[in-house]
Amino acid sequence: MDKENENIEETFNVHWAKKNDAKLKLKLSRRLPDDDSPFFYSLNFEGGRNIEIKFQDLVGIKTAPGWKSDDDHFFVVLFHYPFVKTAFGKHVRKREKLYLIINFSKAETKEQRKFENENYAAVWSKRLKLAKLNHPKALKNIIDDIELTKQNWLLVINPAGGKGKAVELTDKHVLPMLNEADFSYEKIVTTHQGHAEELIKNLNYKDYTGVALVGGDGLFHEGVNGLMQREDRAEVIQKLSFYQIPGGSGNCVAASLVYSSTGILIDSENLLINALVLLTTGRRTEMGLSLIQQPDEDDKFSFLLAFWGLYAKIDFESEKYRKAFGGQRFLVSAVANIANPPLFDGHIEVLEAEKADWRTIEGPFLNVGAVNLSHIASDNVDRISRDVVTKDTKGKTVLHTIVLKNISRTKMTKILLAGESGTLEKTIESMKDSKKSVEEFYVKGIKFLPKRTENDQFLDVDGERFPYKPMEITPTDLFLNVIAGYQFYDL
Repeated sequence: MDKENENIEETFNVHWAKKNDAKLKLKLSRRLPDDDSPFFYSLNFEGGRNIEIKFQDLVGIKTAPGWKSDDDHFFVVLFHYPFVKTAFGKHVRKREKLYLIINFSKAETKEQRKFENENYAAVWSKRLKLAKLNHPKALKNIIDDIELTKQNWLLVINPAGGKGKAVELTDKHVLPMLNEADFSYEKIVTTHQGHAEELIKNLNYKDYTGVALVGGDGLFHEGVNGLMQREDRAEVIQKLSFYQIPGGSGNCVAASLVYSSTGILIDSENLLINALVLLTTGRRTEMGLSLIQQPDEDDKFSFLLAFWGLYAKIDFESEKYRKAFGGQRFLVSAVANIANPPLFDGHIEVLEAEKADWRTIEGPFLNVGAVNLSHIASDNVDRISRDVVTKDTKGKTVLHTIVLKNISRTKMTKILLAGESGTLEKTIESMKDSKKSVEEFYVKGIKFLPKRTENDQFLDVDGERFPYKPMEITPTDLFLNVIAGYQFYDL
């Protein structure tokens, strides 16, 4: 019977940057049952340099031949992206590439030595991959009978995303890291609005591990609604994972998932690398979906938010600043709108979490927002909880809701700035008064009932324009599988 080990040790010559070499002992160990790490194993090198390899930083493990054509040794290459702390206290990732030199064969011929070293490299590569995946048999002596399935991702790229550089971003940053992770991929560049929705609606999903949408939240909204139009959507949801590679302006999905994993509240500058590392190391995680219903309109699904009022106006008017300011377009639009913010007539009906009856709140409103994720922009935080989905005591998805009435420009400015510092909930709490000009609660259902207007206005769902007429938003029992890593770190 094959032995089950608590750890496996092996001494290697290890090479890393700047021609550093050392003989180090690799120790792959099973973590203790009371260890709260999301990974079952630990990986450490001991000797002239002590190195801890965290699996949540380990993008890929590959084998490679020696650098010279006549070398008979092989490498196991670790692509490692640990966090380092800068002089300003910021945590940023640093790429490290470690080579484990496999040169153990004592065979007489070079060809035989090369063959044996290649096979031994393949065994160690496979063992480390199994450990990264939390496979229960990663420490068994014999692992030949364990199959590893290679991930195959469909990349759907919006060439107009952000400042129009999503294709360049994919070729320069995304593909190299997917290659390091040993992921297969196919690329499709969208050619028109709604293209992603059409693709996902008709996709032969069995060919793929998941769909990575390279763009912003609008592209993700298309992907979600293409999925939800399928007759076999329940089956597809179980099979396919979805992910956002931040190539747009808002990038709320990526920011929320990175925050859930790392605890980094806002870091737009490093969002891409953090999101890519998470894609290659994370776990399937549920994200809530809400049903959007309006009279005489097709049903839609939302993963992010629904806004009625000033925030919708800011969002849509920011489009004219897209090419010039990219992700900063929302701030520019907010500054332009805050000087003389309009009020919006109508009322809302809410079914609060843990309550049985609906209640009505009369307008006019400055803004009403019902939000699913932690971020409403990569640099704007709606709630401080790191949960990807918020649930009530019965396990039902609920939406974080803030209602703003006729408050002063000073208060409105404080609220906008609070989102950019992660203090929105505290700021809202400090503004609550007997007039209920500011309210905050969680809902399991909400209805927007705007009064008809001659102005060219829209409701905002996931950053997309929806008709300015009654809308009901209902969190469903359906969950999208995304890639995340709840509290992989606490930075």
